[in-house]
Amino acid sequence: MNIVALLMAGGKGSRLGKGEKPLLEVSGKPMIQHVINALRACKNIRRVIVAVSSNTPKTALIAKKFGAEVVETEGLGYVEDLRYAIKKLGLRETIIISADMPCIRPTTLDLILARFESCSKAALSVMVPVSEYRKIGVEPEIIFNIEGLDVVPAGVNVLDGSAINGSEPEQEDFIVYDAETLINVNSPKDLAVAERIFSKSLLNSIS
Repeated sequence: MNIVALLMAGGKGSRLGKGEKPLLEVSGKPMIQHVINALRACKNIRRVIVAVSSNTPKTALIAKKFGAEVVETEGLGYVEDLRYAIKKLGLRETIIISADMPCIRPTTLDLILARFESCSKAALSVMVPVSEYRKIGVEPEIIFNIEGLDVVPAGVNVLDGSAINGSEPEQEDFIVYDAETLINVNSPKDLAVAERIFSKSLLNSIS
């Protein structure tokens, strides 16, 4: 595989107070730095591109500092901005991930990419069971039901960029039972949970 990573970092994130959401710190580092580091650690990812907007000018500077490319979007919304970036850059196989996922691990990304490589559809959407998020103290807002199972979109998708020119590409849903790795930080409570996950990981690495 020869995948490009598109890191979405153009939203306002107003529920977390003033400042740019991707720059909120978890375990002493900006969230976006954790995500970039995880992406760069994946052997199948050849480029890391951060999609910013007028809402996140400081994020653009920080992303470049951490060695990522930057593309300026129109800031119209998550879906609109990712479509704009993919078309503008002519991207093909692309893993799309939110900048508010500081706990993401390279092993989880490798698992997702392997599933995309083996599926026959143009898009792969990662889902996590609602019950898994509730186990770690997170209450999701957007819930879908897939074959009787309540799931939450995790904020990670893989897409053949050439498929977005027409109608919505056919999609496979990939259910991953790993809420700690796939937590999205959307509120102060989520931020506290992410800090707890990092603290636990640090203790495990010491013991």
